[in-house]
Amino acid sequence: MLAKLYSYLARSRIARKGLALAAVAFCVTSSTLLQAAAPPPSDRDDELRQRLIGTWEIDLPEKFFPLKKAYSTYRADGTFDQIAVFELGGRVGSAAVHGEWQVKSGMLHERATRGMSGLIGNEETSKIISIDQARFIQRDREGVKTMRRGQIPSNLVPLSRFTETLVRGAQQLTATAIATPKPEYPYDARRDQTEGRGLFRLVVNAAGTVDSAEAWQSTRSAQLDKAATAALKQWRFKPGTRRDGLVPIVFTMHGN
Repeated sequence: MLAKLYSYLARSRIARKGLALAAVAFCVTSSTLLQAAAPPPSDRDDELRQRLIGTWEIDLPEKFFPLKKAYSTYRADGTFDQIAVFELGGRVGSAAVHGEWQVKSGMLHERATRGMSGLIGNEETSKIISIDQARFIQRDREGVKTMRRGQIPSNLVPLSRFTETLVRGAQQLTATAIATPKPEYPYDARRDQTEGRGLFRLVVNAAGTVDSAEAWQSTRSAQLDKAATAALKQWRFKPGTRRDGLVPIVFTMHGN
């Protein structure tokens, strides 16, 4: 379920070679696999369930901006909480998904029942590779990810209703985009190796053209902000209702 929560919140990024719209993937190392003498599937599933109970955390690399970290808590009653921590508008906030989980034949099955409306009802299945006292490794359709034992901070601030609306709008923008020209990486910025990351608010009219594109969280470079907004104003969408949302953009001299 984490992969869907990440891809719901993180929508686009710019690397040196241009713009790529992509879902979140994970790049992690492997750990020691569970060693067992092939016990019956039900017994092994029970063992995996017991090992999984508790809270796990994962740090997210910069390419997943604005996401910073995520937590998953699995309870003995078959419910879970998953929380993504991110930075929006210079403030750190969080978004949560709640649901039900079970282990069958070495596979972790999760279904979201509460939380962000765009994720309610989503189901996710991943293969449990290994679980020990310190680390939990699993493989889903996005790849392999490693989580470590952790504790959810008590001071996390949830999304404001306004910000949640903008984040939810990003999903609608992605689903209806039909033309997304690549922003130019300004020559002077490349020469000076200037990098930056920002969030841009895009307002799209019913005709599918962009009414406005502005920096909601600046890249801290006027050149990069100008390049990003110039390209975003050329984006085109399927006709429909008026919509708006946040588009995260990263300018980097390294990456794909």
